[in-house]
Amino acid sequence: MTKCTCVFVCRISLHGDDESDYRYCMNHRERGRLIVINNKDFLPQTGMNRRKGTDQDAASLLNDFKKLGFEVDVKHNLTRGQMLQLMLSGNVC
Repeated sequence: MTKCTCVFVCRISLHGDDESDYRYCMNHRERGRLIVINNKDFLPQTGMNRRKGTDQDAASLLNDFKKLGFEVDVKHNLTRGQMLQLMLSGNVC
């Protein structure tokens, strides 16, 4: 039996508190897809100010997850509807 090299991921478990529900197996050659949503600017009606430092955070996440073998895409300033459409389309990268 091969030991699985894992990273922790943020996931809501609907099947109890099993710790394995929060692990992502890293033994696969193709690790999977990852999308970084970098929301720096917001619509005026939200009352939220521009977030400083988000571009550097997004670049760091992009580089780190590429090094881990993930296919990574960064999206910028998406609305709630755009994020939902992106996730439901399955076309994240």
